[in-house]
Amino acid sequence: MSQHLSREKDKAGLLEDRRRLLEYVLDTYKAQGCKLQLPIGMNAAEPWLLDAVDVTALMSALHHSSTSGSTIDLLLCCKQGSRTATHDASRRVSSVDDNGMSAGGACDADYAEVPSLQLPQLDTGLSESEIKDLAYLVFAANCQGGTDEELLSTVRHQLDVDEGRATEVAQLLLVVNDTLGKMNEATGRLPVSEGWTATLELPVCLLGVVLPKDFKRFRSFVVWRDTLSHVLLATLAQSVRDGWLTPFEGNPSSAKQLMARLKAALRRCDVRDADDFDEEEYRAASRAAGEHAYAIVQCTAARWKFPWGLRARLCEMLLRGVFDTLDEGSYIDGADQYLQLLQTRLWPLLGVSPAMHNAGFAWIHFRQFVLTRHPGLVSKTKALLKRLAQLAQREAQQTHGNLAAAAAAFGAAAAAGTGAAAASAGAANAAAAAAGSSPKMPPEDVLLTREVGGAVIDWIAERLSDYHNRLAGLGGADALPSLVDVLAFAAVSRGSSQEEGASLLAAAIRSSINKELQRRVAQAGPFHEEANGCEAMCDAVRELAQEEMQTWARGFSSQLLEAAPFALAVLHGAAGACLLPWLGSISTLDDHTCSALRAAMD
Repeated sequence: MSQHLSREKDKAGLLEDRRRLLEYVLDTYKAQGCKLQLPIGMNAAEPWLLDAVDVTALMSALHHSSTSGSTIDLLLCCKQGSRTATHDASRRVSSVDDNGMSAGGACDADYAEVPSLQLPQLDTGLSESEIKDLAYLVFAANCQGGTDEELLSTVRHQLDVDEGRATEVAQLLLVVNDTLGKMNEATGRLPVSEGWTATLELPVCLLGVVLPKDFKRFRSFVVWRDTLSHVLLATLAQSVRDGWLTPFEGNPSSAKQLMARLKAALRRCDVRDADDFDEEEYRAASRAAGEHAYAIVQCTAARWKFPWGLRARLCEMLLRGVFDTLDEGSYIDGADQYLQLLQTRLWPLLGVSPAMHNAGFAWIHFRQFVLTRHPGLVSKTKALLKRLAQLAQREAQQTHGNLAAAAAAFGAAAAAGTGAAAASAGAANAAAAAAGSSPKMPPEDVLLTREVGGAVIDWIAERLSDYHNRLAGLGGADALPSLVDVLAFAAVSRGSSQEEGASLLAAAIRSSINKELQRRVAQAGPFHEEANGCEAMCDAVRELAQEEMQTWARGFSSQLLEAAPFALAVLHGAAGACLLPWLGSISTLDDHTCSALRAAMD
């Protein structure tokens, strides 16, 4: 842990040097009579803004605005989509050129193709940096007390939260807790629900309690408020989209009307300049925003809980923290302690189920392998997906058993002459009693498990479809057995049968052999006579057959026992397809033609 912190201090020193260089460049630019446009409320470029500056874009802007009186908008020179330069982004930029090819020579833009999950529920409307901010806020609000300081510092680094911002979060949480404590003393009850620190009540309370006086600079308050407002608005919009209920009595307003009122209240809170801020007006506006938020959550299935998609994204973001940012194939020091903290303290409050945790943990390992190509992550991913596949099979068997029990109960009730409604209700109870198993996995978690399996399959199957060429950047033939196992377990977790998984592997073998044979024949040409091309093709077939038997086929054998004979059969068919047009064109049997025929027969 101490070594990790030492490396983090080195990184912080380099970051500070970068800020000083940028400040020098910008000061020199202004000294030449040019102007620098900054965000509203900011008198000088703050650290977070300097960290977000794209140096290449800034140099280009300076080059085109070198005359006196010119103006540069510094925000336009920032990296897109992130408050700071995240580690993943900087690493990908360094390893991929403009054509999507690795600078180290890996083919087919593998480094640029980061897999993603496509479930609509995962589209939260929040950027990755906003989800990281929210993840750290929830973690700090629920796990800061009694947690090792070094672990807290590590989590902060993992979520790209600088020390100043972390201190700010801690102070603001103290302000909110102190305010709630005073309200409890005055009224005898808390105005929030139990577990509010892991729900939407957290940003609502912060908006209503925190004021500019709690910050060193007004601009910091503006940034904080903007983030909370957007999180609240986007999250409630998702809750409405995913689970809008019939409005309760006394609140017949539609979702559109309620959201419009919330937006209006948040606009009242949106004061950009310290001179325009009035505490009484702000408190009234934030209180109105809280009231409208309360009216909306009463009409949603999630209530104050974060919607399922945002919980899944927060789970993924926090689980990513187990990987060391400086040695991406390794876990952080204290990884076991961190995972235990998440599973025992945070997940129950946040509403992360064991199924969501298992799916997320398998996914972040696979994603990390794609990003780093670290060979050790393949075996870890395989073990996690195997566990996920076992859980998916158990869920399928339980569902099938419950359906069978329900059908039997329905038949028995019908035979006894009871009504259809009673039979249906009794069938469900009989099914649950007969199964005697654990509660069913929530349907959203079933979808997540299948989506993880599907995304893994798509990514690996694409590369296995040309494994002769595309596995070079993934470890070559040595990595093939593990990748094949990963694909097979992913297929089961997606809900596919073992036969369907075997079909995927057979299709990959067929595709790759055809592509590789065509490449080798093309590389041997061009040929002045077709007989020469035929002989070259036969030589390529013999070489490829030997490679399949000695190298590639064994990589498929754990999931496709007949991989070797199947590969040879595919190769035989591919060779025959190439020979047929030439055989049909033969009109005379000269020595050259006979030599080519003998090569084909061998």
